[in-house]
Amino acid sequence: NYTEQQLRATYDQIIDSSVGDNSYDSKVTTFKNLCLHQLQSEILTYNALEEIDAGLAGIESSLEKHLYTGRDE
Repeated sequence: NYTEQQLRATYDQIIDSSVGDNSYDSKVTTFKNLCLHQLQSEILTYNALEEIDAGLAGIESSLEKHLYTGRDE
């Protein structure tokens, strides 16, 4: 995953720098933003999968009703 690679690279840069380093705050902010982006992506993926599961359950239910009754509702 590209974002996970970015997270690892940014984390390594933070570890290699010190708090007094001028770019430290920037690196920490970048890391925070990458973490938030990764979390948002995972939430969106989870929500999409939930919607797909709900849709498939509806289709399955309709097919079962059709098979048992021989007609659609």
